[in-house]
Amino acid sequence: AFTGICLTIFGTAQLVPNCNLWTYTAFVVMLTNVTFMNHSEYEWPWDCLFRMVGVVTPADHHIHHKYVRFNFANAVVWWDQLGGTYRHPDMFPGCGKNVRSDPSGRQF
Repeated sequence: AFTGICLTIFGTAQLVPNCNLWTYTAFVVMLTNVTFMNHSEYEWPWDCLFRMVGVVTPADHHIHHKYVRFNFANAVVWWDQLGGTYRHPDMFPGCGKNVRSDPSGRQF
């Protein structure tokens, strides 16, 4: 994971070499927040919009943790779609709405 994040940040710096420090910092902060939200395993109100434009949602990323052969992306699903490794959450029961639960079985 650390290597993937570093490669993403380094790759972005190479693609946008004249980017100022504040814009670059804002990008890194935004990417970090998306990564944290993806690991929350909570359905956010904006997930439908994110999925329409190709941004990874917690349900998309949950599939990666449950079935490690799919949904490797951390920010956008385009690479998974190009590589044939993207799977929509609707294909897997229990990977959609608020997949995280406490020991009593209640959904968060």
